[in-house]
Amino acid sequence: MKAKLLLIILILGVFSVQAQKTSIFKGNANADPELYGQKILYYINQAENLMLQGHHEDAIITFDKAIAQAPDFAETYIRRSMALYKIGRFAEAQQDYVTATRLNPYIGDLYGYQSDLRKLKILAFDPLKFTELPSLSYRMTYYDDLFENEFVLDSVLEQNPPTDYILQKSIFNIKQGKITLALSDLNSLKSENNAILYDLKGLIYTEINDYELAGKYLENVIAIAPDYELAYLNLSLVRMNEGDLTEALVLVDKVIERNPNMRKAYYYRATLYKKMGKNDKALKEYDKVEKKFDNNGYHFFLNRAIAEKMSGDALNALEDLNTAIELETENATLYKLRGNVHILLKNYSAAVEDYNEAINLNNGFSEAYFNRGIANLLGNNRTKACEDFSLSVEFGYEKGEEKLKYFCSF
Repeated sequence: MKAKLLLIILILGVFSVQAQKTSIFKGNANADPELYGQKILYYINQAENLMLQGHHEDAIITFDKAIAQAPDFAETYIRRSMALYKIGRFAEAQQDYVTATRLNPYIGDLYGYQSDLRKLKILAFDPLKFTELPSLSYRMTYYDDLFENEFVLDSVLEQNPPTDYILQKSIFNIKQGKITLALSDLNSLKSENNAILYDLKGLIYTEINDYELAGKYLENVIAIAPDYELAYLNLSLVRMNEGDLTEALVLVDKVIERNPNMRKAYYYRATLYKKMGKNDKALKEYDKVEKKFDNNGYHFFLNRAIAEKMSGDALNALEDLNTAIELETENATLYKLRGNVHILLKNYSAAVEDYNEAINLNNGFSEAYFNRGIANLLGNNRTKACEDFSLSVEFGYEKGEEKLKYFCSF
């Protein structure tokens, strides 16, 4: 009897304090969630078990009890909304959804309301972070075939350098990261109408983010030498940086027409499709790469997995990430990404295991701590979830701070 009275006093005391606040989210983010909502969580877990058994009406009644205990707890409303939706009580479900998102704007994403892909919005995940763009160093290898001999500084030629010498010297300096010096040498060839000269200038101006001038030089290259495949690739990257993805795609098509064996061009085209939100077309590009080229490394499986994940094909994404991890076993990011896929598949314990491995490999991996917090929250381990959110902020994940307040303030 005393224990029951103590619990009632505890709950009343908590809500008395809450009533004095303008918002429940101004509470102590480090409060013990089990101490605050022990009875609420009991009802929620009981309701979830009833849902799993197909007893939706009984689950809704149990959610009602939880809401009576804590009218400002968003998670109860979103879960009751999902139960109501399953039995066709759509108007009531929508009302609960509105209430839940008013209390916590992230709650619909957390539970993947009406689409599990919504969970990707709340996870620490940037689908374009691992995009395969043709790097500067990769594009510079094009000139290795044009100039077979390695450049050597010649004190005699420096006195009156011919065009080819200046071009080779500029290529050498670009590779060394001496962009300004290379541009100065190229500018000494003012009267030259040379495709390589214009291409190098376009490449340099792209590197210093002067896309307008870069575009003009690269357009001159194509006018002079319509089969100069690298100029199309360089101009495509300029258009992408300008935000003209459609034109960038047209240009990379022309690269592949002229050189069907440029593997990076297919990756890049897939990247453009992903940026355009056309993941189905990106997947077709990866299929072309798999059929056309041998010995695809872990980057291939990683990028295809991301496109599959964004398309909602979590099972194939999981398979590709398994392969990527087999090829690159010590890569913490791969485990974090596989953990994300496990969350989409509702395998929360498997997700936690992957995030654990990511953290073992990189102890300061803030995004892995945050995502492990999400997995723990969805797996009803609120105490561990809030510890993880706090750690993610401690290790520098700034986006975690606001979510910490919403999910761990009581």
